Amino acid sequence: MDSSLGSVVLMLFSVVLIAVVCISMTRMAAQAKLDRHSSAGIRSRHTQASNAAWKEGHSAALPLIYTIGWVAAITTPIAIATELALGTPWGILSDLAGMLCEVAVLLLATRVANNAARSVI
Repeated sequence: MDSSLGSVVLMLFSVVLIAVVCISMTRMAAQAKLDRHSSAGIRSRHTQASNAAWKEGHSAALPLIYTIGWVAAITTPIAIATELALGTPWGILSDLAGMLCEVAVLLLATRVANNAARSVI
């Protein structure tokens, strides 16, 4: 495997890893299997105010967090096709676009979680 293909594979692995970790942690927090004092989850002033706010915030954000899985599922074949058709720089740009979409969804999910947590406080 040459270095250009290796960089695209590493980026794709990162896109998928972000999705898996975010979905798993949010689901665990929504099911009260992840303590609010742990180092994972949507950690904000509002979601950490109480156990009820923690659970409610993550439950509200979970449908949006599932979107990250779809972003990864769509980004992966597009990045591979782009890499094969147009070359490495375009494959990497496709990967970065996927990561940017994941970050945007995470920011929106944090906003939703904060609003839900505030309603419980």
